[in-house]
Amino acid sequence: MSALRGASMAAALALPCTLEASDFDDFRIPDHRARSMAMSLSTAATQSWGNSGAFEGESGSLGSGLTANGNWFRDSERIQTSTSFGLGGQGTRDRNENHMLDIGPSFVRRSDGEASTRDLHEFWSLGLGGRVYPWTVPLSMGGNVTNYASYDQRWMDQRSVDMLQRPTPPNSQRFEAQSDANLWRYSYATLIDADAGLGRVRDATGVYRAQLLVDRLGRDGVLARAPSREARARLARLYYIESDYSVAHDRGAKFFWRDVEKILGEDGALGPAGLNAYSLQHALEPYFEPFLVAARVRRVGWFAGVQFSGFYRNLIARSTDHFFRAFYDSDTLVSSDDQTRSGHVTSSTRSPLAGLEAEYHLPLDMRWQLDAVANARSDVRGLARLTTVDSQLEVNYLLADRWAARGFAAQGRLVAKAGGRDPALDLWNASYGAELDYYLVDRVKIGLTASEEQHSDRASFGASFRTYGRTRRLFLGLSYSILRGFDAPGLVDPGRPMN
Repeated sequence: MSALRGASMAAALALPCTLEASDFDDFRIPDHRARSMAMSLSTAATQSWGNSGAFEGESGSLGSGLTANGNWFRDSERIQTSTSFGLGGQGTRDRNENHMLDIGPSFVRRSDGEASTRDLHEFWSLGLGGRVYPWTVPLSMGGNVTNYASYDQRWMDQRSVDMLQRPTPPNSQRFEAQSDANLWRYSYATLIDADAGLGRVRDATGVYRAQLLVDRLGRDGVLARAPSREARARLARLYYIESDYSVAHDRGAKFFWRDVEKILGEDGALGPAGLNAYSLQHALEPYFEPFLVAARVRRVGWFAGVQFSGFYRNLIARSTDHFFRAFYDSDTLVSSDDQTRSGHVTSSTRSPLAGLEAEYHLPLDMRWQLDAVANARSDVRGLARLTTVDSQLEVNYLLADRWAARGFAAQGRLVAKAGGRDPALDLWNASYGAELDYYLVDRVKIGLTASEEQHSDRASFGASFRTYGRTRRLFLGLSYSILRGFDAPGLVDPGRPMN
């Protein structure tokens, strides 16, 4: 009877697999908001002392900082908005002393040095972003603006005295050196991104993770029946906002799994015992080992449109240095050198780019995932200044918790005009390959990767030169556990590797 019940349970849990494609197609981003604001105050101090033979030294540092940051985020099927800010200041002070006393049969040498450094770093940043889908037709417009600035100052002071004394003339020699420097640096930058086009790409990883959860809970005997379609959709939406739990709670996982159990319980799919420790830990395990991390993200949809990006940076730097040296012979000044230098540097960088972008993502089922991305951008002031073309194709295949396969191909092209000290460039690269991994729990791990890369580089600055290279790689790894296990008589069953 138990075998018949187990077979019925397996058949019921297999039913959602026939609906996987529609689960992905019908998935919609839930309307959710997250907000956070935090302030941090920190102070740290260190002190050290040591000696070795004729040398003795001590050092100390003191630092403190005050920072604040905030984030407001909203995401839904029709609109996405984000606002963030950060500001703060940090200051440190370091001091070092070193002493040396060397007494010989006919001389006494003494050296003393002292150095101190003070640093002050202030910064602020502000970011605004949004994307809207105003109509039923998947036409979207989006943009991001980020401003950030930093203000840095450094003061450095150094002083050293070296003395040499003898019983015969010249009786003493002394060398003194002192320097101080002040560095001032201000940097301001603005980054703008905007695009508009047709199509919609959704992150449907929640659908994949919800189906995986249902499969694992079913195998662990936690479910009384297969969850309904509505319950699976609610689980997918819950996974979509999983990261938001940590915004409101220090231990967000506790509240996330509380809501998972609530959804399954209200649907009537959860068994009378509820979630137990074993099933919960099984649900938390990664789908496979760290390889193929990118395959864990399941996207669906397509997008094609135009994009614009602009980067502006202004940098101002000033410095002042003062240096003094003096040499004394028997307390008589023999020579001295006193120098003061100052510098001022101002630079600005502008990079306005515009072009086309396209991407296509398709989860064929719970095992197959297809992703393709391509974009081409050029400097709006002329194609000869800078042109980049990039494209990438990736296919992933997953089977249970043990097999994973991946094929990939990518290529890129960059053409840049000579300017200032930079030569003209024409760079091209391409890479392609495949990976196959097998992971048998507790016993065997094996991985096979084959790939090839090609690149062609040409630079011209006066004289021209061109290089070409091709690299092939083949990796095969195998690990087998010969003997593993543990015994705890009277406490638990013997622990042995799983096959």
